[in-house]
Amino acid sequence: MDKKKRILVVEDDMLTAYWLTSELTNMGYYTYESVTTGESAVEFAVLNKPDFILMDIWLSGKLNGIEAAEKILSSCNTYIIFMSGYPESTFLEMNKKINFEAYLTKPLQIYDLENTLQRVNNLKNC
Repeated sequence: MDKKKRILVVEDDMLTAYWLTSELTNMGYYTYESVTTGESAVEFAVLNKPDFILMDIWLSGKLNGIEAAEKILSSCNTYIIFMSGYPESTFLEMNKKINFEAYLTKPLQIYDLENTLQRVNNLKNC
């Protein structure tokens, strides 16, 4: 039997974080307790090495999601899926440095999230 893929949700809106972790658990993923700051995301990811990180762009704390992802990817082999209410073109202007797997616009549609996770998981298994 396949090991459950582990996902860290980095989201400072507690209702959104709860909804996401519930939906991901229902999809069969293992979800850690969500974190709300870029700093806690970096610390957690380095220690626990999640398979996926679902990362909001604007977070509580000093690091935004892009800065946190850059630090995480410098020491972890994980897949980052960004999410934000900003249009993708704005995000691409802000992020010129790091590789990421996908960008999803809020409000998230579970169908889009599930398809993105399946696509990335299929690439990872190749």
